[in-house]
Amino acid sequence: MTVDEQIVAFRGKCPMGQCMKSKPAKYGNKVWAAADVKTSYLYNLLVYTGKLPGNAPEKNLGHRVVCDFMEPLFGTGRGVTTDNFFPSLPNAEILLQKNITMTGTLRAKKRDIPAMMEAAKA
Repeated sequence: MTVDEQIVAFRGKCPMGQCMKSKPAKYGNKVWAAADVKTSYLYNLLVYTGKLPGNAPEKNLGHRVVCDFMEPLFGTGRGVTTDNFFPSLPNAEILLQKNITMTGTLRAKKRDIPAMMEAAKA
């Protein structure tokens, strides 16, 4: 499985619209998608609707998204590949307890990276 985000281009009025300057379509609605690597079929899709009015921003959003997508596959021994938004040590440990492996790039500034994995200073 692979989990990633994508912007669906849209410039109209929408309360959940996003602006991501690094994406080819800079304005639109953000969706998270899980796809099966072997069959190339979309497994699941989740539209990001933003935080609820009056609520604080959700913490560990990447963890929730990956766990929601992978929950039906817990115990199957499958693996999930992600980009740098989703991986964290607690996320990987929880998935490993459910017999799911996780592969992905890590951001250098992630809060929970062990000291032995931090980049050496030149």
